[in-house]
Amino acid sequence: FGTGSRFSRGDVADEERQLDVLVRAVLRLSHAAVGGMVERGEGGIINVSSVAGYLPGGTYGAAKAWVTSFSEGLALELTGTGVHVLAVCPGFVRTEFHQRAGMDVRSIPDVWWLTPEQVVEQALTDLRRGRLVSIAGLHYRALTALARHTPRRLVGGVAARVRPRR
Repeated sequence: FGTGSRFSRGDVADEERQLDVLVRAVLRLSHAAVGGMVERGEGGIINVSSVAGYLPGGTYGAAKAWVTSFSEGLALELTGTGVHVLAVCPGFVRTEFHQRAGMDVRSIPDVWWLTPEQVVEQALTDLRRGRLVSIAGLHYRALTALARHTPRRLVGGVAARVRPRR
């Protein structure tokens, strides 16, 4: 779920619906699943976040940053229970997401696109390895590492240049 519009020009009701799907649903579904998993002593929760959570970018990026942070915190809370939690942080993935959000992605170079299979394969590998966060693609792992150590204003300027337009 993405609105595809800038916060300052968008409908606040759309922003709230986006938060309901990207944050509230993750919170409630994780909570609903975790009790039984802990009781059984095994299980896995995979929450879909995004590389966008590492970049300043309105409600969507903020919600995805929350998903990553929440997932990392829950994973650490559940250490030793047999339950593993993973935040999957894809970049651009060839799905209907951008089209449904009304985003123009024609200017995004092919090198930045991942297939759903690449994201899933990396996520399952990382879950088995006990990682907290899964980022498919060496270029996205480098981008997120760089974003974590670069001044936010500079990161935001670069992100604004590659962000899909509506």
